[in-house]
Amino acid sequence: MKKILTLVIITFGSQLIQAQTAYIQVTGEPDLSVYLNNQFKGKTTVEYNGYIIENVTAGKNLIKIEKEGYTPFEETINVKAGEVFSYKVKPFTKHSVYISEQGNTGQTEKKAVVETGKLIVQSVPIEIKISIPEIEGIDNKLKTKDEWILEKVPQGNYKVIFSFNQKVIEKNITIKKDDEISVFVNMLNGDFKVVDLAAEKRLKKSNERAKAEQERVQNEKLAREKAENDRLSEERWEKDKAERRRKDDRNDFLINAGCIAVGILTAILMALYLQ
Repeated sequence: MKKILTLVIITFGSQLIQAQTAYIQVTGEPDLSVYLNNQFKGKTTVEYNGYIIENVTAGKNLIKIEKEGYTPFEETINVKAGEVFSYKVKPFTKHSVYISEQGNTGQTEKKAVVETGKLIVQSVPIEIKISIPEIEGIDNKLKTKDEWILEKVPQGNYKVIFSFNQKVIEKNITIKKDDEISVFVNMLNGDFKVVDLAAEKRLKKSNERAKAEQERVQNEKLAREKAENDRLSEERWEKDKAERRRKDDRNDFLINAGCIAVGILTAILMALYLQ
């Protein structure tokens, strides 16, 4: 009887657990990375025309779909217990950026929050064309002013193509979180320089902090030395004062003793004279 009761409880519990979970059928092109609640679940395949997430907890779930070289999609979906939730992947766009040239700006829609940096291009001559295949909208983009600024660039490795007339220079540039990369390209002689302005700023701030700390330590040392000198000066003054007092007391004693001796001698002489 106990065995039968245990079997019934296990069966009922299993059915109850199954009733509380659900599935998500992701429909999309192959080789997309699928995440649920920030956990990697797998990649979409041709066989399933996407990917099936099993044992999904009912309620709100955060789903994220990534495609290499494109801005990921991320949104919260509400899944009911026991259902098979159909999620169709939206069309991807390449990384969105913010472009400016000394105040002239144009912005495309950002699909998801990603870690970004900044790219600044200076060139000789000023008017060149710039292409970055991994970023949508940066294809033979004409640079017309001294600084060509590309903001909110998702961190990653990029092939940047500079062209002027028939001359083309290709360079690989790495952008990291909060980087501010400045490049100078000379289309006439092929010179190319890269400067990490953010790293320079961090180094400058670090040097300023080190200098400030050094000055603080030096000022504290000078203050301690001054306090010690003041203490020694006061001690010397008190010592000299005591020494002067002792001399004055000795001189007063000698004067008084002399006066007494003169008085006694005078008295003796008067006594002898009177006899």
